Amino acid sequence: ILVPPLLRDLARRALMRDHARLAIALVNLREHLQPGMGAEAERAAMAGFVAVREGRVDEAVDALREARREVSGAAAPASDRAAAIRQIDERVVTLLLSARRYRDAVSYFETDISPGAPLSPPVLVELIRAYCEVGDRSGAARLVERLESSPLATDPTWAPLVARARLVFLAFLGRTAAVDALLAGGGALGELARPSRSYWSGIAHLHAGDRPAARRALEDAVRRSRRDRRAREVAAEVLASVDRSGVAGPHPVPDDIAALADRLSAAPPGPAPARLPEIGSVA
Repeated sequence: ILVPPLLRDLARRALMRDHARLAIALVNLREHLQPGMGAEAERAAMAGFVAVREGRVDEAVDALREARREVSGAAAPASDRAAAIRQIDERVVTLLLSARRYRDAVSYFETDISPGAPLSPPVLVELIRAYCEVGDRSGAARLVERLESSPLATDPTWAPLVARARLVFLAFLGRTAAVDALLAGGGALGELARPSRSYWSGIAHLHAGDRPAARRALEDAVRRSRRDRRAREVAAEVLASVDRSGVAGPHPVPDDIAALADRLSAAPPGPAPARLPEIGSVA
């Protein structure tokens, strides 16, 4: 009972410090002690992280595409094939997103995945970010509307994930007040780590056109991300682009997207639920 949560926590810490193979070994050990508790999905995600760090993204994507073709031609019930293909598609998109190849992730989503096909909520939220990163606010708005109109929007279990989708969308539209409300101590995402809160505050100020505030927030994110190399790299890259032409906002936004942002800003999610004690959170 006690050991598996500690192994999960150690695996995440190892991954943050770029010890991905150690993290996978710890996840395998947790699966051995506590089968069927989500370790397989974690192992797949960590394997993707290893591929990203070792520069083998294209190789991994090609292998997944080949697996997809084999599943499509397999003599299995249609429902089983569809479920397997969905799992492979999500792994491809997640891998591309992990490598920060946002345009490739959007392209795969639009060309290889059927419109309206079910997607896991975490992948859907990260695709919203991908659309924002490539400057396709219309695509991001479509996914936000899809999420907001789904049962997840009113399910307290998924409230933090819905809040993250709103955070990403509103930050890239420069809605600093709404972003600050989400990240405030009693807000829906007030439990985020300080580097993450500083990063998203910086993104919001950058797209609002406030370069000095964006620079301060991003510098804080870089300074506080000493233990998370990936987060530090991402924040440092954005920080280096603050003064480049065309990066800072405000950017022109179609009326329908502005109206969606207004609606989300006016009705942010409620406060985050009280946190329960976790063995894994003990240092």
